[in-house]
Amino acid sequence: MRRKNWVGTGNQVRTRTIDLPTPRVPTLAIAPNLGPESSSPPPDTDELRDAAQDLWHSKENFKKLSARRRIAVAKFALKEAREDVSIVGTSDVEADMGVELGKANYTLGIDLRVYINKRKAFSKNLEDSTRHTFDLAHVEDAFNDSIEPLIGDEDYRIISITASVKLFSGRGRARVQDIADFSAIETDRILKIIDTTRGEHPRSALYVLFEVKIDCNALTEKKKNRRHQSR
Repeated sequence: MRRKNWVGTGNQVRTRTIDLPTPRVPTLAIAPNLGPESSSPPPDTDELRDAAQDLWHSKENFKKLSARRRIAVAKFALKEAREDVSIVGTSDVEADMGVELGKANYTLGIDLRVYINKRKAFSKNLEDSTRHTFDLAHVEDAFNDSIEPLIGDEDYRIISITASVKLFSGRGRARVQDIADFSAIETDRILKIIDTTRGEHPRSALYVLFEVKIDCNALTEKKKNRRHQSR
């Protein structure tokens, strides 16, 4: 750029040209092109929800797969333990054998009570029996022997026969069963109850209480006649 400068004295004027530096024009900075993604809108709510659900389902599926694997490992270990008989000690085997042998045959106490016209007329501890020799026919014989001196040849009617399987220790509850008679069928029914009780208490002594209730009208009439005679 050139500029004129006036120089002179008095009436004489002359000019002188001076070269000045050209001023710089500031340039505008242009932002670089970041591509089409920089101008795309943010993901909407549906996309975020779908992504969250996919993540949750993935975690749940992983948990299920992990649980199945653990169960499979546990089943395999249990199968191996069942097949490995070495884990059972000799003392355990002997104890189990003792229990099973005890179930095979054991002593049974037998008690008999007889009620005539609602009053207890007879009570006795009969001879002990065993699991193998138990038979209601023996109880029937003892019942007949007990009432003969009490009613003689008079007719009577059996109202009920009840068998109660109990522990000698008095612990636990008694198993009570009504029976129709002293037949072999009823013997088997009582034996099943005895075996069940023995299985629950393998080391406890058992006894069976039989209670027989009868009615004898002849005895009632005799008792009434005695009262009238005494008046």
